Amino acid sequence: MTVLQFEKLIKQYLTEEDFGEKKLLKGDALPLLLIPRLSADFPSLQLSAETIILAYIAIEGTQNKGFLLTDKYFYYQENGKEIRLYLEKLGEITDEKTFASFTTLPAVTQTHLAQLFGAVSEQKFMEENTRLNDFIQKAETLQKQADATLIDEAYLQLLRTEGEMAAALCAELDADKDFLAALQSVSAGSGELAEQYRSRHVLLHDSIKIYKNLAAVRTEKNVAAYKEPFALAYWFEWLNEGSDMAEKLSLQRINAMVQNPKFQQNIEVVQKSEIFKVSKDYEKEYLLPVLLNRLQHPAAEKAADCLYRFAQLLAKADGTLTAEEEKTLAEIWQRTHYPKQKIEGVRQNEVPDNDSMDAVMKELNELIGLQHIKEDIKSLINYLKVQKIRSEQGLSTAARSLHTVFVGPPGTGKTTIARLLGRIYKQLGVLQKGHLVETDRAGMVAGYVGQTALKVDTVVKAAIDGVLFIDEAYALDRGDDERDFGSEAVEALLKRMEDYRDRLIVIVAGYPDEMQIFINSNPGLKSRFNRFFSFNHYTAQELMDIFKLFAGKSDYHLSADAEEKLSFIFDELARTPHKTFGNAREARNLFEECVQRQADRVVNIADMTKEILMTLEEPDIPEPKAAVAKIRMFEQQEQKTLPQG
Repeated sequence: MTVLQFEKLIKQYLTEEDFGEKKLLKGDALPLLLIPRLSADFPSLQLSAETIILAYIAIEGTQNKGFLLTDKYFYYQENGKEIRLYLEKLGEITDEKTFASFTTLPAVTQTHLAQLFGAVSEQKFMEENTRLNDFIQKAETLQKQADATLIDEAYLQLLRTEGEMAAALCAELDADKDFLAALQSVSAGSGELAEQYRSRHVLLHDSIKIYKNLAAVRTEKNVAAYKEPFALAYWFEWLNEGSDMAEKLSLQRINAMVQNPKFQQNIEVVQKSEIFKVSKDYEKEYLLPVLLNRLQHPAAEKAADCLYRFAQLLAKADGTLTAEEEKTLAEIWQRTHYPKQKIEGVRQNEVPDNDSMDAVMKELNELIGLQHIKEDIKSLINYLKVQKIRSEQGLSTAARSLHTVFVGPPGTGKTTIARLLGRIYKQLGVLQKGHLVETDRAGMVAGYVGQTALKVDTVVKAAIDGVLFIDEAYALDRGDDERDFGSEAVEALLKRMEDYRDRLIVIVAGYPDEMQIFINSNPGLKSRFNRFFSFNHYTAQELMDIFKLFAGKSDYHLSADAEEKLSFIFDELARTPHKTFGNAREARNLFEECVQRQADRVVNIADMTKEILMTLEEPDIPEPKAAVAKIRMFEQQEQKTLPQG
């Protein structure tokens, strides 16, 4: 019998079940990563003197180690020991009893092996070879799957190139005293070794975060079992030790190393390492881009590109890219190139994790009052959904402008609605991030020539792919005051709105009359802001409901007498509300005053109970006339009083 016949007959007699659980691979298609395992299973194998023709690889961890056919020997294991048969002698073994002793071979092949090594005519061989092509096709499929995990020279070269670029970046940053000083300031709470931290530690910190973020969306289908963990290990070795792993280990040793269970354990340790302690406000950010942007460092873009290329190298390791991976890559690009910054006069609000349209609408519907605002938002959602469907159907879509004007008194939920709109836009695919950046005149206008445009740029960049909310926007431009740079802020804002017209939505807010004058004062503003949301003062009952909401969240409730007394206050405030009346803010302030009054009343009670601590009684509510006078103390009485909406 020839070696070719032997190979074909083995393939012919293997069943679907064997093929589903084990690997049958031709020698010329054998992955390098399997060589160390075969050498360990069959110590007598001499690759320098014989050529592997066929390898039947059994399940890892079982007694059966499969078998191996070379051009000289047939290898298998019996009772944990290697058995090697000289190929020319195989034809002499013909009885089934002999092969029945091969207890470690797959059970399904034991009864066939006597036939395989016996006298089989060429005609009989051809007649029984009907399944050969199917098995060959399955072997090729398994080989492709194995190739997806194979660390080859090309992948190693990619890592080496990125490592060299990262090393050059770190050398540049470590030579910058300002950068090192900024690094020491953020690492002050990171332990005794903080003063020894250098740029490579920050880069490694961010690289681990990228690995974890991609691992969170990875599925079994697209896992490159060895490439991605090895990329992290290679990066860790390069940045932490300053050495190239590829120079110390051969490709064969590398592929053997990544199969070792201890390697995966080490990767898990690396993932859990926390080099820097980051505040909650910045826990989603990448530290190096934040530092460099804060310094306005010329290497900021270079560092962002370095991190993003590493992310791509991980995500594309298996040759595929899922929708979730694309989404995560887009977020990594955004956070590396436009990191969140601590900006004076600016507040930034992130979209909650695992957000959904149902969650947003639930929060919207639970808001007290604002019924007409809720209807306007639902109408806007319908419009955007229909426009999206029209686009998908190849129909023309209306030119949309989602820049919006919020008009109304303070404390009526404008910031809350702006935050919800950002989340809605994200869910509808209008914005990628949907976060809210909140500012006012102080965050955008500087006191020196040329500085205002820079402040506007900083705020706008923080808001890209989200919503920029400018409260009391009419204060930006103070008219004819030549010493004021508010008009410069408006012009800079209009330019950035055009530059990022598909990635930024601006909401301006303020009192109705002032906002009308502001929008009409500049043709650019008037053309871009054509969507208006009108917020009214809360009714007396809505103010009461808001007060109860604050109370409930703080484990308080009102007695009947306390509620009746409180209603007199809200009735009077809602009857003739001044334009500067703070609505929900005043309800909160009043609640805090009531809590203080209750504490003064009960502090000396001997038999303190939980009910006493939780109940706001009538004495805890201030006298209505005095309470109303206090709230209206700072109202400008000469201004027009607005009717209830």
